Amino acid sequence: MHKTKITIYFAIIFFGFFGGAKFAKAAEYYVSPTGSAVWSQATNINTPTNWQTANDNAVADDVVYFRGGVYDVGTLGANWEYPNMNPANSGSIGHPIMFIAYPDEVPVITGSVNSSSRAAMFGCGHRNYITWDGFSATMIALITGEGQTVGFWYSDHCIIKNSTLTGIDHSGSTTNYSLVRTQESSYSTIENNIFQNLGGDGTSVNTTGIWMFVSSNITIKNNNFIGIRGAIYSKNSPNVATISHNFIRGTTGVYACSRGIRLASQTPIINSDVSISQNVVVDCSSGIGLNGGDGNFTIVNAKVYNNTIYGSGSNAGIESDDYSRNAEIYNNIIMNTSGSQLRYYMGESMPTISDYNDFYRASGSLAWNLDYATNYSSIATWRAVTGFDTNSITANPLFVNAGGSTAADYKRTSYPADGRGGAYSSVMGAYITGNEVIGYVAPTSMDTTPPSAPTGLAVM
Repeated sequence: MHKTKITIYFAIIFFGFFGGAKFAKAAEYYVSPTGSAVWSQATNINTPTNWQTANDNAVADDVVYFRGGVYDVGTLGANWEYPNMNPANSGSIGHPIMFIAYPDEVPVITGSVNSSSRAAMFGCGHRNYITWDGFSATMIALITGEGQTVGFWYSDHCIIKNSTLTGIDHSGSTTNYSLVRTQESSYSTIENNIFQNLGGDGTSVNTTGIWMFVSSNITIKNNNFIGIRGAIYSKNSPNVATISHNFIRGTTGVYACSRGIRLASQTPIINSDVSISQNVVVDCSSGIGLNGGDGNFTIVNAKVYNNTIYGSGSNAGIESDDYSRNAEIYNNIIMNTSGSQLRYYMGESMPTISDYNDFYRASGSLAWNLDYATNYSSIATWRAVTGFDTNSITANPLFVNAGGSTAADYKRTSYPADGRGGAYSSVMGAYITGNEVIGYVAPTSMDTTPPSAPTGLAVM
């Protein structure tokens, strides 16, 4: 064979083995709590640098591995637009900056506060294309009465994933506490995280696991919210959000769940085109609420479908009040122990579609509420008054373990084709086949060892 052909042949084999490996493209750096190396030396795992040096130097395509241990980001700043651990540079499309926990190790972020502290501990402030993957942090009770653990401010394409964020009890506070806050940001992704223990006494609607404010194109999926006062709150966020495959469960006391998922808006900003699907919401006073705000018709074109809601309390499984318009509500299962199945405000705000839902209560009367005033105990009367839910049913959904503490408890023993069908699922509830992944899943260990060079190659 000609020498040129041999060279080409070998090149094809080499890149077939190695071309997709991350080390062929990205620069890799290492950080530890006690690291002290300069940036150029931090490419060696044995000479890691500190978080501040990584923060100052990482650029597009860099992958920065954080070894396990505690990282103190110091006293949180006064400007909440800039988290303390905030990269100095942005990534770009297809070339993000990635801050990743080293495999099987957990970097823990902490800090302190003074009387002017408002900033988040880490996140993206005026930065784009940043990924945070595999971190742990506990909220700090800010003296100003504000609190955020992860902050995405004036940013786009920032990601927080595979992380555990723990809150605090801040009973008596009427201000803003959130574990993740997206403010005037777009294309954020919040995926496969654990949110836990953010509580209070119910004096503020802004006590949330995730708070979206004037943000758009947000994806929230496969998260666990356990003991969070309000799991997901979209306020004054004008365009598109996808909220899917999340598991939300209230606990007791200060960590009881008041609201699972809530949309709200204030004039003149419209909260529009939000898709809420395949979520399991357990033991929240209000399961899913299109609850408006200080204006008329400020929630437009929301789609609430294929959710499972169990054990709603004093409010309702699904609510749509006088600030919602053109909502589509279908293929949901609502199994309540108290409160209403549905609560709709009569008038132009009534949903475009409310049908193919399953309403069930093991004991006591079902309830459908209009105008926050009139309860109807029969689906026949509800249909006659509203014209809704013609094809809805009142059958036991046959969960494998109703009242259980995991998302999988709300799988069903069978999946009958009694949903909307056509271009939509023919099965009601969050689980359509029983094989879906809903909620957090512990990531598998990532093998960072480069593959061995091929052996036994023969030159023909």
